[in-house]
Amino acid sequence: MSNENDFWNFTLAAYPAEGVQQSVIYLQDNCGADVNLLFYCCWAGSRGGQLSEDDLKQADAAVNTWREQVTKPLRAIRDNIKDREELSKPEGAMDVRGKILGAEIDSERIAQGILESQLPDDQETTDNDPYQLATHNLRRYFKNLSQDISGKNLDAIVNLLRGAFPDEFREQIKAALAN
Repeated sequence: MSNENDFWNFTLAAYPAEGVQQSVIYLQDNCGADVNLLFYCCWAGSRGGQLSEDDLKQADAAVNTWREQVTKPLRAIRDNIKDREELSKPEGAMDVRGKILGAEIDSERIAQGILESQLPDDQETTDNDPYQLATHNLRRYFKNLSQDISGKNLDAIVNLLRGAFPDEFREQIKAALAN
């Protein structure tokens, strides 16, 4: 197990990078990807971890109930307040929405704690660069999702990897994904 909050801190460092937020939301909305699992693939790679398809399936199963019963309902309520005029107009509605956003972020942190506990102690490690391991992990995750890594999906993953591994060049990341 890693240092407490290591995964959360990794995500907080990557998320504000240019294009990352839009990219992970795109992958969530268009591919059914779990944003936390996207970051988990990158974080595991940063720690030298090469995850198997079974590792990713187990991680997804471990966080599924929390995601479905807590995080998604909070997100739906927050989105409803924003998108529906009758919910956004009353005085204080946006304050409530902000509080729900805070609860949603807290729920994401808890989900990441669940995922962090799933990182196998006996994970397959290699001497590869961390971003290459992350691309390997993302490739396996997208295989589990039955999604291709091409077109807009590829561009979104490149943005994610660029945010997670800012010292790497975009073309190196694309080349690693193409292998």
